[in-house]
Amino acid sequence: AIDECYQHFIKREGDEPPEDQDPTEAQLAAVSFVVKNGAVPYADLAIFGPHAMRIIRKLRLTGLILDASGRLFKAEMSGPTCFAQWESCWQVFRNTMVLLNFASPSVLDRYKDHIKHYSTRFGDHCWALIYQTDTRARRELAARLRRRAAREQPPVRCVAALGVCVRMLPKEFEFWKRELEDAAMLVLARVADQRETVTNEVPISQSGVASISSSSDLPLSRLAEQPIKKKGLPQPVLKEPRST
Repeated sequence: AIDECYQHFIKREGDEPPEDQDPTEAQLAAVSFVVKNGAVPYADLAIFGPHAMRIIRKLRLTGLILDASGRLFKAEMSGPTCFAQWESCWQVFRNTMVLLNFASPSVLDRYKDHIKHYSTRFGDHCWALIYQTDTRARRELAARLRRRAAREQPPVRCVAALGVCVRMLPKEFEFWKRELEDAAMLVLARVADQRETVTNEVPISQSGVASISSSSDLPLSRLAEQPIKKKGLPQPVLKEPRST
């Protein structure tokens, strides 16, 4: 099935995806499963991106990370910190959709240009707000549009309705105005702080690269150096021997 996907991709694009834009077999299988079971193909670009296996190897349990000393702590994946990083992740998702024949390249490229337009218009200062709106559009708005397309055209199969909703995403002007444009204008006019308009649902990395952010103040390399403390057990007290 994957070989057929690549044959289809080469016919449309002329060649296989570049190495840093090539989805893994697991990514293809995951998106295929989600769409064929009636959901929209939302992908969290904090973890769905180039070289996915390198990211997966860092994860042990959902919401928990195992450090070098054997302790578990809460963690979250931080999203791309600028449009350039977002675009590199999007290209992997875009090629996944084309490989699976779920949407046309032009439709997916049009959505990328839509996000690029906002990034150019509002700048990096509003990127966290742009990324939050993009996530809500692909995760929430797309689901509503897919249901609408299915109602208005009952014979349309799920995959066909999916292509319609992806094409309609940039055209939902009221959504983009409410979620992004009005808030961004207030931020740029210094009437509001971006932190007031961005929630914690889709955090972006503060270090310049998308990464795992820990609830601990120490990086993983430093956590391994810390002693393991067991609750409820008294710490031993060393006393100097008495002189006789």
